[in-house]
Amino acid sequence: MFRRTGGGEAVVPDDRLAEMHRAHYADLVRYFARRGALNDADELAAEVFVIAWRKLPGNLDDPRPWLFGVARKVLAGSRRRRERKTGLDLPLDEAGESALSVSAHSGEISIRTDLQRAWNRLKPADQEILALTAWEGLTAAEAAVVLGVRRSGAAMRLSRARERLRALLYAPRPTAPLHPQERS
Repeated sequence: MFRRTGGGEAVVPDDRLAEMHRAHYADLVRYFARRGALNDADELAAEVFVIAWRKLPGNLDDPRPWLFGVARKVLAGSRRRRERKTGLDLPLDEAGESALSVSAHSGEISIRTDLQRAWNRLKPADQEILALTAWEGLTAAEAAVVLGVRRSGAAMRLSRARERLRALLYAPRPTAPLHPQERS
């Protein structure tokens, strides 16, 4: 059964939409939660399915990359709305990085901190391609659909983003003097 909108525009059949919802809703909620929209993840995922109900192309074999592309735009719109309402209020250290409180006794926390620091230094475009492939489990070809670029372009972006992350992870960090009077 097809439903029609007020303008007479055909939309996704109910059974196909229900199947997509069962298969991909949890993935979309995790997508939003991983990108900092934890409190709004369910609402944003529901918004993706409203858009899918109205606009999903009928010729897609796999709607997952298309859904993530919509999710990307929904998240961007949500962030713009939030930023208009309130400014970003993150505690930053002198280097302009997010201040982290970490126990020096745990190697695992140290590794995570290094990864977080390197991640924060990546450009948003690098973070996005890495997150789509690592967190969401998309292939480079599927990520290309999400990003609206060619497959080769996504593969190149992914390769370069991995290299930049690796370089940031293994770059020597400057050591600060132990006492303020040791500074020259």
